[in-house]
Amino acid sequence: MTIERQGEVDLIINFITELSLSSLLLWGIKIWQSRDYEIIIDLILVSEKLADIILKCMIYKIEYSSDYHIIIIVFDISVLAPKQQEWLLFKNIS
Repeated sequence: MTIERQGEVDLIINFITELSLSSLLLWGIKIWQSRDYEIIIDLILVSEKLADIILKCMIYKIEYSSDYHIIIIVFDISVLAPKQQEWLLFKNIS
């Protein structure tokens, strides 16, 4: 790490703490691998509300000719159907 870059991590940690972000991936999951090298990252961050409704966060098992792995994230998000507006039928008025 160069001297110019020192202290940058403190800004990131403060940001994560201030917003109460949670990491979705388990520690140690490889997102990239090539021969003798690999990258392990666990910085898929979400708010507490999203962390509470997560159904799945995992590496996609099918490879698409890329060194990087696809990460699947599924949330349990319910959407209410819009209420149907009642229409008056003026032809039935006596």
